Amino acid sequence: MDFDKWTFTFDKWQLINRINSYLCSMKKHESKDYNRFIILLWITIGVFVWIKLLHKAPLSEVVLVTIGYVTPIIIVNLILCNFLLPKAIQTKRMNTFVIHFILLTLLTALILSLILLGIRHLEQIGFLPHQT
Repeated sequence: MDFDKWTFTFDKWQLINRINSYLCSMKKHESKDYNRFIILLWITIGVFVWIKLLHKAPLSEVVLVTIGYVTPIIIVNLILCNFLLPKAIQTKRMNTFVIHFILLTLLTALILSLILLGIRHLEQIGFLPHQT
C-alpha cells in the first residue's frame, strides 16, 4: 500500500507518532471495560460454536463439545496474556514467550483432540446418543 498517495492535513508521520504515543501511554483506567468486553467476546465465540454444532448433534453432545472446546482455549489465552506476556515484556525475553506460545498451542490442540475422542467414546458406549 502506498501511503504517499494519501492526503493528510498534517504530516502522516506525526499522526502515526501521536497514535503510537497514545497507545503506549494507555493507563488501566482507560480500559476499565476491557474485562467485560473479553467476557462478551468469549460468550459470543461459545454461542457461535454451539449454533454451528446444534443441527449436527444432540443437545447434550453440543453442550459438552462447546464447553470442552472453549474452556481450554480460554485458559491458555489467560495464561499467555495475563502471566507469560507481561513477564516476557518486562524481562525482554520474547523468544521464551514464543516457545511457551507454541507449546501451549500444541497442548491445547492435544486437549481438544482428547475431548473429541472422549465424546466419541461416550457415543460408542451408549452414554451419549449417536450422531444422526
